[in-house]
Amino acid sequence: MAWSFLDAEIRVRLGRYLRGEDTLDEFREWFTPATWDVHRSGNELAVRLAYQVSHLIAEYLTGSLTKGALDARLRPLRNTYEVSFGDIQVELRTQLSGATSPVPFSEVGT
Repeated sequence: MAWSFLDAEIRVRLGRYLRGEDTLDEFREWFTPATWDVHRSGNELAVRLAYQVSHLIAEYLTGSLTKGALDARLRPLRNTYEVSFGDIQVELRTQLSGATSPVPFSEVGT
């Protein structure tokens, strides 16, 4: 796995889970081995994201969060990106649901 892109891959996989394309178990089957040594990656964005996701899943598994609360707390993690430019760090949030709907080509741009 390319550590440099792990934060992006976590977000892609979170999106699949949140859209119902993967179950929580399927997400965890990928997530656990993919992030096992994330602290060694040098990708601080992936480290923070992996720890946040791990913490939320642990809260769900121990009964501290309902499934709906878990999903609601994971959604902002999926939609928030951190970007660094030297010493400047910026958070970007998207409003994309990841859902698609077919639009006939003739209607695009009209």
